[in-house]
Amino acid sequence: MQLLQPDRPWVLISACNPHSRPRSARSNALRMRALTRALAAVGPLRVFDAAGYAPDRRWVEPSLLVIGLDPAITDALARRFDQNALLTGHGVAPARLRLYRADWAAALGRVDTADRKWAEWAVESARA
Repeated sequence: MQLLQPDRPWVLISACNPHSRPRSARSNALRMRALTRALAAVGPLRVFDAAGYAPDRRWVEPSLLVIGLDPAITDALARRFDQNALLTGHGVAPARLRLYRADWAAALGRVDTADRKWAEWAVESARA
């Protein structure tokens, strides 16, 4: 079975640790259940358990790999669950880091990610 489909977007999304502030395992589990319910309300999607983690594995959090989620809904869920960034892609094309923190954009000034094919801002203040 090929997991990623060439014509469908995908996202690695979590509801844990909003804005990178550690929460208890119970709080994160409740947030992940809320995310799962929100995804179920969208309609039929392919959803798989996953994990996001730092290379040194000091930061690990439960995530979901969701195939077929509309990018506008992806952005809405990222904001609803206070996520700093998501890993997104389309089919088997290289993944992109989608950044949501307006304060990061403000602190860095207008960072043009056009030359960084692996990242993109999803905040209005970074698009001016």
